[in-house]
Amino acid sequence: MDTKNEIEKLSTKDLEIELKKRKEAEKLAAIPKPLQNPDFTELITMVTHGINSLAKNGYPGKDFDHYVYENALEAVYGKEIWDWINNREREQE
Repeated sequence: MDTKNEIEKLSTKDLEIELKKRKEAEKLAAIPKPLQNPDFTELITMVTHGINSLAKNGYPGKDFDHYVYENALEAVYGKEIWDWINNREREQE
């Protein structure tokens, strides 16, 4: 099979569709996978502290939910998750 001749037979539109499909497949393949052995130690410490603070002093702070979310992502995906998230955000700008 002569690949060059096969490619030349395709229309520009077909080639653009194929490229778009491949780029999407690359993005999906690059989605981070959860760690094999997530470490929830810091998350447990944080939420325990937050619950104790809530019991003693009321709501532990306006940013508590956000910190729990960040810590949960790091526990499941590792601290490198932020590199991936930041790169995806830059791509969408």
